Amino acid sequence: MIPYSRHSTGEEEKKAVMEVMDSGFLTNGPKTADFEAAFAAQVGAKHAVSVSSGAAALYLGVRALCPYAGMRVALPALTYAATANAVVLAGCEPVLVDVLPDTFCVDPAKIPEDVDAVIPVHYAGLPCDMDEIRKRGSWPILEDAAHACGSEYKGRKIGSENVACFSFHPCKNMTTAEGGMVTTNDDALAGRMRRMRLNGIVVDGFRQDMVDFGFKFNMSEIQAAIGLVQMGKLTLMNQARRLIALAYESELPEKFSRQAVPDDCLHSRHMFPVLVDFRDFVIHELKKKDILCGIHYRPIHMMSWYASRFDWKRGDFPVAESIFEREISLPIYPDMTREEYDFVLSSLKGATI
Repeated sequence: MIPYSRHSTGEEEKKAVMEVMDSGFLTNGPKTADFEAAFAAQVGAKHAVSVSSGAAALYLGVRALCPYAGMRVALPALTYAATANAVVLAGCEPVLVDVLPDTFCVDPAKIPEDVDAVIPVHYAGLPCDMDEIRKRGSWPILEDAAHACGSEYKGRKIGSENVACFSFHPCKNMTTAEGGMVTTNDDALAGRMRRMRLNGIVVDGFRQDMVDFGFKFNMSEIQAAIGLVQMGKLTLMNQARRLIALAYESELPEKFSRQAVPDDCLHSRHMFPVLVDFRDFVIHELKKKDILCGIHYRPIHMMSWYASRFDWKRGDFPVAESIFEREISLPIYPDMTREEYDFVLSSLKGATI
């Protein structure tokens, strides 16, 4: 079977985990601090705040940038539920925005002027047009960089400028089994997020005081140890993804269209999304050959929970809906062999109507 995604771990990660098990620190120890410092240095940010998941990173980011209930936060209609969930959980109002038909990223021209913050989602690992977003308004920006570990926009690393949230789920470009990170150059924001990830508590000697509302979102030492090893492999793993993407691009059947990648962007290739008519038929045909694909994503306004609570309807975000109805995410992961992706390509050629 060829899975949609597969994590790439080995003996180095196992050794790192066992070192933590023997160290006496399972949480809030030196590995976490080392991982944060190394990640901040890698993306070029002043601070990196580790958390238990990418969703937790988004929640803390929204809380830090939008501290007042009811603040309006713009985000693309085409994204994973966690992006919108973080906004709602933080007591804010999600404002959906349609996406561009070629890059599948948020359309800057459609962001309302009266929002309080914007969450650009770097779909599949392709950076949004950040300069154009900044031209449209002076809003605080929280980048959803769950797919974009190793991506660059016009030579600038994602995570180096705005508050940015990363995910280390097993299917992502690097993993800590589960985990996430928030990067920022703002001392005050970093301090607040560090407090909020530990129930908003500060410690003075043996005395504790809760000075902010928070929850338990910190990363464990085991996760951080895995992350440190994975960081050392990230460049090579992303290079492998890009080579597979290049093979897909060069041999993709004509009936499939792919995400447009501007020349000034470095794509992490977390996913390889394509569009095709009769999408469900194609997925069924591939599954018969033990090739598993993904669909990314059902737009937020079409999710049952959101549809029942917000005044959105089908047709409000036509580009996001069109992409959802035709999109397939092809298998891509660092250890994918030439035989595997050649088989995917040959199967695609025989799967169209």
